[in-house]
Amino acid sequence: MSRESIKMDTIMPVVDSWNMVKKLDPSWSENFGVLVFQKLLKASPLSLTLLLPFATDGEKILENDTQFKAVAAETAYMVDFIVSSLGTDMDIVKMQLEETFAAHENFKRVRPEHWTLMGKAMLEALGETLGDRFNSNMADCWAHACDSVSFIITEEIMAQ
Repeated sequence: MSRESIKMDTIMPVVDSWNMVKKLDPSWSENFGVLVFQKLLKASPLSLTLLLPFATDGEKILENDTQFKAVAAETAYMVDFIVSSLGTDMDIVKMQLEETFAAHENFKRVRPEHWTLMGKAMLEALGETLGDRFNSNMADCWAHACDSVSFIITEEIMAQ
């Protein structure tokens, strides 16, 4: 994998499906963010302590913790920013991610493989949220976009 620009025929299905997510649920940011973390923690329970060091009980935090819900919503808003920035200079995305990571001490403990898991969790959450509307072309386009962003995180930001 290398950093490459994302082509418009990849961007449009990502943007279209993301807009569907936002239209389906007025509380999309919190609900989608929570769903992504549920999928991630199912695949990798240890991710809870890496990403959310304030968490002590995975099940409880997913249901009740306002701090967790705020982190989940912030994550969804970051996805929203990245989706809206696709097709522009990806250095803008890199700068925003660097600022976000600098503000969150726990990101320094996250390993590159967790970004792959996060991408898979996002694909699962999109599939669950959109149901039959989330087709294989959308899934392929999201996977490509997730790989590109993961490359920026792991090879450019974390390598510094």
